[in-house]
Amino acid sequence: MAGAYTEPYRAAMPWGGNGNFALAAHRDGHGAKFHDLPELRPGDPVVVETRDDWYVYTVTRTLEQTSKYDVGVTAPVPAGSGFTRPGHYLTLTTCTPAYTSRYRMAVWAALSRTVPVDRARDLPPELR
Repeated sequence: MAGAYTEPYRAAMPWGGNGNFALAAHRDGHGAKFHDLPELRPGDPVVVETRDDWYVYTVTRTLEQTSKYDVGVTAPVPAGSGFTRPGHYLTLTTCTPAYTSRYRMAVWAALSRTVPVDRARDLPPELR
């Protein structure tokens, strides 16, 4: 499972207004949910499912390595992301290199569209 950041910036939920939905997960052990995070590239889709909607984000930029103390990557307008004003963003972070906790990696994405879950015929193509 991935966890939402609460400090120093509280993650904005996808259904809220502008903000950064910042998530962290392990790359190894503990389910390794972000093991393949380094494979994401600009243009790749990331889909977040909630009870009511699918939020389809498009990767815009990656940061292969930064200090584990670089909290700016999870700011409402994330430092280093290329975003310059408030918007609907997703930040995914994990440890790097694999099997260490020496540095952090960040992947940033912008919200492309929202699809209601109850309209199965409108299932995002990324999930087909």
